[in-house]
Amino acid sequence: MSKTVLIAESNKVFLEALAGTLSFLGFGVVGKTTKMDQAIDLARETRPDLLIFDLHLSKDGLAGCSDLKVLKEQRPEMKILALGCHEAVDKILAESLKAGFDGFWSKYDTYAGLVKTINLLLP
Repeated sequence: MSKTVLIAESNKVFLEALAGTLSFLGFGVVGKTTKMDQAIDLARETRPDLLIFDLHLSKDGLAGCSDLKVLKEQRPEMKILALGCHEAVDKILAESLKAGFDGFWSKYDTYAGLVKTINLLLP
């Protein structure tokens, strides 16, 4: 059985491109949304192996992700990958890990970087 992914992304074009890419790579995309509250509800309903979450969906960045922290506490086996348009990757990665995410991927990175990051989270 393939690993399942839920995508919460603010940009609809990027959302569809990411969903298509992940499907092509063999992942089961169990949901897509452009809204934070729907992301939480869908994650509880679909129980994905990986939640890809655009930090732009939170008005307060990492500080506004308390609902995701609760979700992670309820489902510690679910991986959460934060993503965003940040060039200071090391700083944002450290802050993401501190906030309870399992990793961070910058939209400035390459396709290969995305695949590598996901494969590290879902071996």
